[in-house]
Amino acid sequence: MKRIILAVIALLMIGSIFAAGTEKLVIIGFDAMDRESRYIKTMLDKRDINNIFGEDDHFELIFGKPVNNALKQLNIESNMDELSSENANLIGESLDASIVVWGTIIKVSDTMFRISGSMRSQRSGNLSRFSFEVSRDKNQREEAINQNLLNTLKEFSTGESSKLFNIALQQFNNKQYETAEEQFLRIIEIDSNNIDAYYYLGYIKFEQGSFAEASDYYNNGLQIDPNSEKLLLYLSESYKRQGKLDDAIEALEKVAQNNNDPRIFLNIARLYKDRGLPTEAMNALDQALENDAEYDQAHELYAEIAYDNNFYEKAITHLIFMTDLKPDDEEFARKLALSYQKTNQLDKAIQRYQEIIAQDNNNLKAYMNLASAYRAIAQESSNEAKKYNQLALNAFLEAKRIDQENPRIEISISDVYLALNDYVNAEKYAKAADKKQDNLYEASQILGTIAQRKGIEKYNQYVELQTQTDSGKLYGDELDSTISKRDKTKIDAHTFFTQADELFKQSLQKTDSDKIKNEIQKRIQTNQQYIDQTKPDFFN
Repeated sequence: MKRIILAVIALLMIGSIFAAGTEKLVIIGFDAMDRESRYIKTMLDKRDINNIFGEDDHFELIFGKPVNNALKQLNIESNMDELSSENANLIGESLDASIVVWGTIIKVSDTMFRISGSMRSQRSGNLSRFSFEVSRDKNQREEAINQNLLNTLKEFSTGESSKLFNIALQQFNNKQYETAEEQFLRIIEIDSNNIDAYYYLGYIKFEQGSFAEASDYYNNGLQIDPNSEKLLLYLSESYKRQGKLDDAIEALEKVAQNNNDPRIFLNIARLYKDRGLPTEAMNALDQALENDAEYDQAHELYAEIAYDNNFYEKAITHLIFMTDLKPDDEEFARKLALSYQKTNQLDKAIQRYQEIIAQDNNNLKAYMNLASAYRAIAQESSNEAKKYNQLALNAFLEAKRIDQENPRIEISISDVYLALNDYVNAEKYAKAADKKQDNLYEASQILGTIAQRKGIEKYNQYVELQTQTDSGKLYGDELDSTISKRDKTKIDAHTFFTQADELFKQSLQKTDSDKIKNEIQKRIQTNQQYIDQTKPDFFN
């Protein structure tokens, strides 16, 4: 998609890409092919060429003495009628020109003379011919030169420049960044104010990971157009990649001054969040929601920032929005319940959910929120944990009645059974959820936890049996039986811990969240200690 967008932008820019700038033009000269034509040649050499081309903004004229010096140094004869394209190229190269022009003058009537010649692009090697007639009259001659030579050269230059841009863009789209960069740099040599070339050069450096160089190119472009949205957006991102969050924010806020796109304010909020400024982040999100009250990503980020920074009253509004949007997402519902609890509103929230259910016993969202509220109380009150976990379980089972094919509800049920130490049902619902959707990290995590807990139970039995065998109070068959039971218990514990390790690693592969990955890694490390402690030794 990114490549398509860039190509569209490029097509829009081709028409104007070389509208301004200075390009080096070498006019080698025009030879008179007969005696009568010498007057026209003299006028061209002494006045017309300098007057017409010297005052034009498009070209930087190189003519006269510098050209004569180049002809002498290159040992090229100054006969324009026989000058080859190869020698013209050598002259252009020596004078660092973009276009080289040469030709002849010949009388065609008593009053008219024909100027004919060639123009060669030093960039592409393309050759084009021109021919037009002039008279001895100064005004007519200058008008004819303007119309038939200067304008033709401009068209030729623009066409060649567009070809150069197309070549650079094609190389860019093919990720041939080195050659594309060379072409865009040549464009800047022709037109130092070409904002689009700076944009692509910055993009190339950005793609290559040279974010400081990318910033320099974007800033060069912004000197030409300080309000260029595309440059400011990429400048902000390049600053972000360098860890310059304040500069990144400043660039995005300039975009926001002229653009009420809520996505801009969302990105500003993310930067403020990364900067550790939650109030400023929430202010930016307020502006995003002013422009789009239903913008779910803004609500989700707002809920996260407000909740994580203990702004529970603010969090409630946005958590309500997210639980309405995703009624089966237990994490949003849990945070909403805890936010109600932190603001002493949990009892009221539970009562409201119960009233909704009383009016509509098929309201999935109400059951899910009620269950999460009960779970929040259970987690905060160890004395009444069993009671509220059971209430949560009942609510989740009602939710499953309404939506029987939802694997996330089964995960929630499994998690409650796990809290109630009912491993049979916890395993049953976790496996059912995993069968319906195999990328649920929670299913593997719950199954791993069950295996680990079973392993810990066996390990504790092993430690107790080890104490008995080492006590010196057991003899004969009783000692042998206890040793055998001890060794088998150790093997069983090791088997459970090994299963847990495999399941935790499966869970790790099923999530993209760095936070969740870190939590699972910690569990894997802890479980590894149990694996090491229960490894079979030399004697078993």
